[in-house]
Amino acid sequence: MLVIDFLPAIVLSLPRDKAHRAYFAHGARSAEVSLWLNCSLKHISPTGDFGKTLGAAPFFVWTDLDTTELFKGEIVTLNADIRKRTTKREAVRFTEIWIKISTDSMKQVELDNALNGLRVELIFHGNSHYMLNSKVYLISTEKQILTFDYKLIDGKPGHPNEVYRKIASSDVGLSPYGLWSLSLPCLNLLRTNVTKCSSDSLKPFIGLKVNVAMVGVGKHVVKSVQGQALPELYLERYYDVVN
Repeated sequence: MLVIDFLPAIVLSLPRDKAHRAYFAHGARSAEVSLWLNCSLKHISPTGDFGKTLGAAPFFVWTDLDTTELFKGEIVTLNADIRKRTTKREAVRFTEIWIKISTDSMKQVELDNALNGLRVELIFHGNSHYMLNSKVYLISTEKQILTFDYKLIDGKPGHPNEVYRKIASSDVGLSPYGLWSLSLPCLNLLRTNVTKCSSDSLKPFIGLKVNVAMVGVGKHVVKSVQGQALPELYLERYYDVVN
């Protein structure tokens, strides 16, 4: 069950004044929604590509990552520092997210084949960071555990868990910027009795330096629409500002 406190998605389709009234009736700490309700809806982008296709900037990339622990099936903790993000879009939130692992070596094809038989577990630890007008705002939520197959089906991760599906089907989303844990647990191949684990299939690649990109689809705030600037939101009244 998704445990983020947010208004029903229908509120986001209301006119701005009614959305604000619904928000304040619900309570001023509806954290992951209020940033978006405070913006006129015309300043929220359509769903966009964040590294899903070649040439689009990912949400974030960890470069030259040592795979010794990850490829042994262990959990690694990674910080997606918003100040080091690969996209310059503002107040980004994702609705779908997954990872791409790449290497500069000649082993990419073999590595892809090994990874395609594995599950991914991404744990978001709950401190979401949003950047707008060079200021970083912190919004605290509960931990979320996302699991899915590394291999994509029709351009999306296969067999996502319920938490993943609920985030993807909502119009709220989460910030990709904060503390994550990543692991590659075992996958029951084709849901049969044959089990494949990262410690087996990735053994030849242990120690290989890789880049891990968080990619997917999401939305962001557009600061100017048809010549009209984003209005003052007074976000400091509601959120902690991170230096």
